[in-house]
Amino acid sequence: SIRRTTTTTTTTPPTTTTTTTATSSTTMRQFLDTGIRNAQDCYFFSRVFLHIIEAIQLGSLGFEAAFGWSQDALDGLHGVAILRLRLEDDLFLSVFSVLTGLVALFVFISIATTVLGLDCCEGTVDEFVWYYIGDAVLFGIMFIPLTQVTLEIFHCTNGRLVKAPDVVCWEGDHLIYVALGCVAIVALLFGSVVKASFRNHTSHDPDNRLRMRARVNYFDTKYQAYRLMAIVASVFVAAESAVASAIVLCIIALWPIAYLWRRCPHIEPKYNTIKGLLFCSVWWMFVVTMVSSVNDDPTAEWPAYLLLATPVIGFIGAFITVAFNKRKPVTPDDLGRNLELDASIPVTEGQKLAKKAHVSENKLVEITSDDDKDLFDKISGGPALREDVEVLVIRRSDDALRPKGEASLNTVRHLANVIAQQTNLRHLSFTGHNLDKVRVEALTHVLRNHPTLKSLDLFENMMDDEAAKTVVEAVITNESLKKLNIGNNVTSARGREEIKQINDRRPRLRIAM
Repeated sequence: SIRRTTTTTTTTPPTTTTTTTATSSTTMRQFLDTGIRNAQDCYFFSRVFLHIIEAIQLGSLGFEAAFGWSQDALDGLHGVAILRLRLEDDLFLSVFSVLTGLVALFVFISIATTVLGLDCCEGTVDEFVWYYIGDAVLFGIMFIPLTQVTLEIFHCTNGRLVKAPDVVCWEGDHLIYVALGCVAIVALLFGSVVKASFRNHTSHDPDNRLRMRARVNYFDTKYQAYRLMAIVASVFVAAESAVASAIVLCIIALWPIAYLWRRCPHIEPKYNTIKGLLFCSVWWMFVVTMVSSVNDDPTAEWPAYLLLATPVIGFIGAFITVAFNKRKPVTPDDLGRNLELDASIPVTEGQKLAKKAHVSENKLVEITSDDDKDLFDKISGGPALREDVEVLVIRRSDDALRPKGEASLNTVRHLANVIAQQTNLRHLSFTGHNLDKVRVEALTHVLRNHPTLKSLDLFENMMDDEAAKTVVEAVITNESLKKLNIGNNVTSARGREEIKQINDRRPRLRIAM
């Protein structure tokens, strides 16, 4: 009886510890999943908001006196038209100068970061300029205002600039404005060509909730071309015939609707439905513009009341889109399970990293190990020993259990010797193992002064405070390193605060914890 009681007392604590660990792991996983879903929802709603603004800008292209609207109607629609910068006189010229200057700045920094490869513009600045100013602003919410304002600088009547009659065309200040306009147009065309491939890749990223179907390519670029044609029709065709311009607008507005219903381009049905609502709303706004131009009575108020039916037409388009979505369900190919359809779609962690870093896959080495011996043998193999390797990704197999699947101190030292020989290495990812302070010291002594290393990923390596601080202390003086990921380790709040203090010595090193 005494022995039985003793046995029970001894075996209870491990069971409790195991249960507590499993519960903590489950809670952490649920917390991360919730955070990811919230981030995806924020991205979804931000994209929807931008599309609504762009649709209003596009539909308001016909809200001009040339299309036969009454003055009362134009006054009522001014609040809508202002979203595409419907300006005149000195204010038009001032905004034109600011927008073309913004384009020139974007082109300059883009050349510095992509062509010249200047380190001073890498990291946060590069990401901000390329995505937020480039994709979301110049080629997104500001594309229609910028393009229209730029084209208007060439629009003259009777020797005077239409938007600023005080300016005499093709002489004096107007020649300066024309030169700036030409620079802006060339920059927009150059940016559109350069970003076409980039956009197509990101629109098929498996991590992108709003990604395109496998066989839908360059949709954003085609839609941008459609918006450009609509702007040209509203500016130059309208100068000759308002009716012809309105008819052209109605016809070309049918293209995105037909494409959407035929292809259902996004794997997210809600996103297709919202686009169906917006595309049909824009088409109806163009139809009403055509009715107003055909009527051609500046005193008539009734054409403006037809715009009240815009939400109704939009919801009809949304319901039709829902029907087409049901007829075209998402296939395994659309989810990226058939890699032969588009080999450029990044699938593995290493491929994603290589695509993001603009590194060809023949300079990528990705190693997945089942145990320590397997990892040692693969590191000793031919691919990892190549001197032209720029991206090296090493991770524990999902099937390998701790601690059997983790790298030993001997293997980490062997890896450090291999890294020391790779003089072109730019990105190193070593995840899913167990890096204590001794292993960290063995690995980081070769990273301290590595001349080409740009990013280091040590995600989920069971590092405690001492190990994590050892990593940061080792690489903080490496001026070539721009990014360090030590997230999902076992660091405490105090340890993370100490790491931030170390990071203050070199704020340009971006540390993710």
